[in-house]
Amino acid sequence: MGGSEVYVAAANAEGGQAFFDDIASHKIAAVYGFHYGFAGFNGDPAYVQTAYAVEQPLNPCTSLYYVLDGRVDVAVVPELYPEMFLQNYPQYQGRFLTGLEPDQTYEHSIVLREDGTVSLDEINALLAELEENGPFGRIMEPYLF
Repeated sequence: MGGSEVYVAAANAEGGQAFFDDIASHKIAAVYGFHYGFAGFNGDPAYVQTAYAVEQPLNPCTSLYYVLDGRVDVAVVPELYPEMFLQNYPQYQGRFLTGLEPDQTYEHSIVLREDGTVSLDEINALLAELEENGPFGRIMEPYLF
């Protein structure tokens, strides 16, 4: 399981996709304490605040509202988040431009004990079931908004 973080700007961002060419030149919404590629994966809030023009909201929902309100030029959010946001707030359809190049991509992993009671095959089967049958989304939902 993995994903990416993407850049999201207002739909009328000057230059279209070229707007995302120099992220550091824009005012950015980046969730407090997270690690981002644009910041060299340094998650120290004091560093990010000093090195960049940044707002550090506590969740990606607020980041997108900052874009809508013009408080920031661009937000960095999980790749699936804009779609989920628009499902919950359809009145904002067409108001965002998502960059084609991600800030970062990642894969989640699990570490097992060599002599543990659960095997790698069992863990992989459980994860596949969660992902295929939908409960993974329900498990993660409280953390997305």
